[in-house]
Amino acid sequence: MAKNSDIIDEDELYDKILDLFSKEKKNPNLRVLLGARSIIELMKRMNNSKNKEVAKNAIIVLISLFDDYPPDIFDNIGADLESLSEEEREEAMDKLKEIFQKD
Repeated sequence: MAKNSDIIDEDELYDKILDLFSKEKKNPNLRVLLGARSIIELMKRMNNSKNKEVAKNAIIVLISLFDDYPPDIFDNIGADLESLSEEEREEAMDKLKEIFQKD
């Protein structure tokens, strides 16, 4: 039987993960080291069935924070708004207005 101290509080865990990554922005090597240690610790805690889903989700969050890929497939598609001419900007805005007015 698991002790109460062995049960992971999900909100607290995510706060710790995000805090870790926000504090170590300037030192990527330390971020990798701390992240790897965190993943190992979470894997150890997965033995407790109450922690399994929380630990699995936290590992996914940790891995995604290390990911250098864009956040979604549309991140690098299209032109930067600042690089468009005034005419192109107006055309883009008109198309967006048309799309949103339909819904």
